[in-house]
Amino acid sequence: ANAKAAGTFSTLTNTGNTTFGNSSDDTHTFTGHITASGNISASGDLYVQDIFLRENSSTDSAPTLQLRNDNNSVAAQMNIQFSSGSPVQSAGNDTAVIEYNPDNLAQSLSITNYQADGDISLRTNNTTRPQAESTGINVIGQITASGNISASGTSHTFAGDTTFANNITMGNKLVHGGDTDTFMAFNDNLITYDVGNT
Repeated sequence: ANAKAAGTFSTLTNTGNTTFGNSSDDTHTFTGHITASGNISASGDLYVQDIFLRENSSTDSAPTLQLRNDNNSVAAQMNIQFSSGSPVQSAGNDTAVIEYNPDNLAQSLSITNYQADGDISLRTNNTTRPQAESTGINVIGQITASGNISASGTSHTFAGDTTFANNITMGNKLVHGGDTDTFMAFNDNLITYDVGNT
């Protein structure tokens, strides 16, 4: 039972609820604009070319785009996806994703929130780069800074070779890892080498 409305119509008034069609595969086509003073809801997918959120009132309110799972089910995946072609749900059912994937030639970018552990990851081409965890931020790959890098902690570990292009300023000792009685000590105008407390 398909219906198609086109042309010029006068005001159609109907009291109570109105039902179009009698089957989920029915098609109803309207040529022109559809204006609603209340909510518009759909139990299936909504396909549109453009979505504009506008607020023309003089109040302080602003347009809001919300993704809601009113049942609070961990199996529900809420995504904002920007993609070329058919979107692919690849992050898992316990994950919320904001994904930008313009086409198959560009690198994809996604922000992923894993509900299992609360970690938030920034991913490029499905590879995790920085990850915000409960204990801090974990970075996979290189870190490059054009300015200073500072840390307020008392212990810092560098795995592998470390290259410094300019001066290194340190306090009292340069200690061999895992062998605390082997070190190079710095004092005013004096450098002392200590190996096994000798």
